Amino acid sequence: MNAVVNKEDQTILMSSLDFLNNMVNPARIAAGENHIENSKFIKKVINELDLSTDDKLSVVVNRNNQSYFNLDKTQMMLVGMRESKAVRRNVVAQLNAMEEALNKPLTTMEMIATSAQAVVELEAKQTKNELRLEILEDTLAKPLKGDVVPYGLLGIAALQRELPTTVSSAKLRELISIFGIKSTEYTVVRGEFLVPTNFYSFNEVTTMITKVVNSAKKVTNEYYTSHYLGNAKFKITKR
Repeated sequence: MNAVVNKEDQTILMSSLDFLNNMVNPARIAAGENHIENSKFIKKVINELDLSTDDKLSVVVNRNNQSYFNLDKTQMMLVGMRESKAVRRNVVAQLNAMEEALNKPLTTMEMIATSAQAVVELEAKQTKNELRLEILEDTLAKPLKGDVVPYGLLGIAALQRELPTTVSSAKLRELISIFGIKSTEYTVVRGEFLVPTNFYSFNEVTTMITKVVNSAKKVTNEYYTSHYLGNAKFKITKR
């Protein structure tokens, strides 16, 4: 049964869903009554305790959303008063027994067992953290390996370096799109990261640039226009 002790006033706390499933419904069945669905029970809780529906919490149980409130002993007693006499007696007895058990001082053996359990849990967490650290260190120690890019394929920056003319990256991307040159994506190492990057055929791009340059009309010493770009002015600097 999921119940905890409020450290401030040493009272028990339980969700209304646990209260229904573990106390109210078993008491109803023991008294020969039908069990009650949570959808109806939550309305009782809201009505009896004057709670706001905005304060409801929810949890998924068997793929169904179940609403609940966290209740202290007094609130559970008040809600329990809405039940029959037999159910009320059963619920009150369970609440009193639970509160007594939760507030009962631990014996020496129980304290030793609790401490031992805490140590075991702490060691388990430490072992998991050490294992994660080893995996992380092993991962960082291994050099990054990217894809092997086939010969003749270059990224935009490499194309700008290798082409016989200088074209801005923006215009180069625009021309590649206009000419419908397809790209192939490879994952390459950039610094300390693996980065997906598009690569293009150097021969196709070179042929494209040759067509554009041959069709270009000089506007100034540096700027040209081309029908491939809708006669928009752009800069081509011959190497």
